[in-house]
Parts: sequence; C-alpha cells; structure tokens
Amino acid sequence: MNKKADSEPENTNGYVWVYVGEDYPSAMSNGYVYKHRYVMEKMINRPLRDNEQVQHKDGNQRNNTPGNLELWIDDPTLGLVPKSVSDAKKDDYKRAKLENYWKKRKREKKRRKKEKLEKSRSVKSSVLNVVKNYLANGSNM
Repeated sequence: MNKKADSEPENTNGYVWVYVGEDYPSAMSNGYVYKHRYVMEKMINRPLRDNEQVQHKDGNQRNNTPGNLELWIDDPTLGLVPKSVSDAKKDDYKRAKLENYWKKRKREKKRRKKEKLEKSRSVKSSVLNVVKNYLANGSNM
C-alpha cells in the first residue's frame, strides 16, 4: 500500500491534508489537498471555484464529515455568505438587508424628531419660566 496515500498530515493551522496525486485538479504541487475541500468537491461533483470556501459548522478543522461542511461564496455584493444564500436566497437576503436598513433609518428619524421635540419643549419651558418670573417680580429684573 502507498504510505503517502494512507497518511493524513495536519498543517500548522490544524487543517487535515489528504494525498490525491499531482494530477488532481485542485491538488498542490506535492499532490496534497485540504481534506475539507476534497470532501466538498466530492459532494458537489466538481472542483471548487476561486470564490468558494468550505467552512466547518462546528469550528473543528479535523471534523471533515459531509454533514459538518458548508459551502460559502465570496459574493461581490453580499460578502462571504453561505452558498445557499448566494444562490437560492440572494434576492430575499438583499430584500431583508434593505428592509432592515430602512427600518433602522425610520427609527433613527423618529428618535431625532423626538429629541427635537423634547428640546423645543425645554426651550418653551425656559421662556415660560422667564415670563412668569418677570410677571411675578414686575420689571425689577
């Protein structure tokens, strides 16, 4: 048996490598590929694209089971998002993001209006106090 193929070395970041041979499309020059990327490529039946990343759901880089891996895409408008969001739910995601923006703006506008009203009441109250004092004390101010 090929000793190289049986080993699963780990790099300094904790990711596991698997030997696939130099002719594998996404293999490094030494014939190794990150196992999580290799497993995902087998799951989707194609090599990963440059803008795609594989994330470990549980954060454990050694857990490369298919159920623990999630395909993410670096989308120019959305940033790094799960592939499902980018493909199937991109419009919904954008709509929700836009709705949140407008809700936030509306809340901010309401808050500013309330502050302005409170400030106006405060000024009116001060003016009223000055007038009351004037009337109470006469013109001896």
